[in-house]
Amino acid sequence: MDADVLGRARTAWRAESVADVDQPYRHFGEWIAAVIEAAVIDSERRLNAGIPYRPTPKGQIGRSSRQ
Repeated sequence: MDADVLGRARTAWRAESVADVDQPYRHFGEWIAAVIEAAVIDSERRLNAGIPYRPTPKGQIGRSSRQ
């Protein structure tokens, strides 16, 4: 992941944590997992008629050479 985007993600998490004082505290990893899940559900809704995708097995997607 791009270092700038990761830094911005940490800042977004901090901002969300402060803004949602009525919500229970979530660790950064938990917040990221929720963001990914929301993106998956949105993609399934838009591109797969709302039907959950069949999971792609671990190791099936190559690594990017971008750093």
